[in-house]
Amino acid sequence: MAGTRGKRIAVGAVAAGGAVLLGLLIAARGWIEEEILIRRLEKHDREAVVRLGELRSVRAVPYLTALLRRGIGVLLEPCAEALSRIGKPAVGPLKELLEDRSAHPEVRAYAAEALGKVGPDAAPALGLILELANDLGPDWVSRQRALIALGRLGVASPEVVGTLATALADRNSDTSGHAARALAALGTSAREAVPGVVKALEQPWEEDVGGWFHRAGLLKALLLIGPPPKSAVPLLVRHLSHRGHEVRLAAAECLGTMGRDAAEAEPELRKLLSDGNPQVQKAAGSALRCIDVAARS
Repeated sequence: MAGTRGKRIAVGAVAAGGAVLLGLLIAARGWIEEEILIRRLEKHDREAVVRLGELRSVRAVPYLTALLRRGIGVLLEPCAEALSRIGKPAVGPLKELLEDRSAHPEVRAYAAEALGKVGPDAAPALGLILELANDLGPDWVSRQRALIALGRLGVASPEVVGTLATALADRNSDTSGHAARALAALGTSAREAVPGVVKALEQPWEEDVGGWFHRAGLLKALLLIGPPPKSAVPLLVRHLSHRGHEVRLAAAECLGTMGRDAAEAEPELRKLLSDGNPQVQKAAGSALRCIDVAARS
């Protein structure tokens, strides 16, 4: 009996030792792969950059940051993406890169983008991203990427919401659009920006496809951070007859959140029940039902 038990213990020990050895071998294999990939970075190997991001290689952070700093065009996006996937360990180096005024503007823009993709863990860089988002200089690309990052960080402080609300008024529709999407990402915690969104909707944006999508984006932001004030109903009603179905759809959805305050929009909403776009028809019907339920309550 004792011999049998001893044999079992010995077998168990061997099995445990084998598992530990297997674990060590797997770890060693991973380390070797990382080492090979890091060395390939010297040759500006794009595939190596992408793979290190997939591995979330903390060891690769200083190498990827150095490569990003060099500003090699085809590697900017993959380096920023890899660092964002690695996450929190990359925040400090990316923050330092953003602080470096001597770095190429495009490099700083990608650093801001990467920090935004990291999300809430990149909150220590919020001050720098805000500074970049408020920069009205010629580097509009960096500003736009900083605006996007503010939405992804998920911090709806008065400074952040105020910065985004100010950017809504920018005459560059891309800048205004990025601000709108960032506010939409923050949701109801950014409701203080509602007046800024309404004011932006009143502006004479270009009536081309880009302008249509921008209007739709502003309306979507209003939908997500709202509800819109009753004073905005006439403005929303005007958008119900817009040529772009994305605009009509978003305007109907906004009105549907307002209950009885949107009662004056009923005639125009009923016209949309025969709209050529099924989504617009559905949104108009839903808005009318919401108004009717609110009126009965």
